[in-house]
Amino acid sequence: MLDYIGGLEDLRARRLRLIGDPQLRYREDPVRMIRALRFAARLGCSLDGETGHLIRPMANLLDAVAPARLFDELLKLLHGGYGLRGFQLMEEYGVLGFLLPLTDESLELDASGSFRLLLENALRNTDQRITEGKSVMPPFLFAVLLWEQVRTLADEIMEEEDCSEIQALNLAASEIISDQVQCTAIPRRFSNITREIWTLQPRFSYRELRRANTLFNNQRFRAAYDFLALRAEAGEGDEVTADYQWWTEFQQSKPDERAAMCNPSARKRRKKRRSKPRPEEREN
Repeated sequence: MLDYIGGLEDLRARRLRLIGDPQLRYREDPVRMIRALRFAARLGCSLDGETGHLIRPMANLLDAVAPARLFDELLKLLHGGYGLRGFQLMEEYGVLGFLLPLTDESLELDASGSFRLLLENALRNTDQRITEGKSVMPPFLFAVLLWEQVRTLADEIMEEEDCSEIQALNLAASEIISDQVQCTAIPRRFSNITREIWTLQPRFSYRELRRANTLFNNQRFRAAYDFLALRAEAGEGDEVTADYQWWTEFQQSKPDERAAMCNPSARKRRKKRRSKPRPEEREN
């Protein structure tokens, strides 16, 4: 066997490097930067020299790549069973802001760390499901990635307009998804499910039996409940935790026990969260 480029030595050192001039290779196809991160995450390798060092200063070349192609590459990176490590590498090498700018912004403003915890738990759970051979849903992951922007905007809409939380989430979803697809095109068949997961969240506060049963029989119930569970684990708020605990008990109860758990009120009244100021409203 002939090894003209030192590949065997790289394998022994668990090192990845591009064949040829890395700068030229990245300019030929900027997507190679994402693939380098994907292989590094998948194989547990380091990026050698300029193969890694050039990614941050050249990441802006990704702006010229078709959003649909970036979606495919992002999905391979996050849904390959090593999504958490792949996401960490996107942050480390400055690629995240070009693929998921709204997520990147949310993490920068995440003073409490709750959004990062939500995101990392979701990616860790996704990796585990893939390892166990279970199915995963791209719309669920995008619901997590964009949630902080959606809920913050929904709070602002409720403060400015006379509308329900579900209506506000719908309006916020339209705006945030529209912004995201400019960078990474999420197919409508996925974004519609992502929207459903978001807009089902307020319905978990319902305690009237008919409405509870309607939600329980909704085809997106399981995904929406799992999303609620992640929100509770991330410490998003006492109301979220209470909803998660109630619905966990509701699912485990018999029909007569479920009826006893419910009360006539159609819905608990939620206190409006104070919206986070937009970046331009913050003091310098």
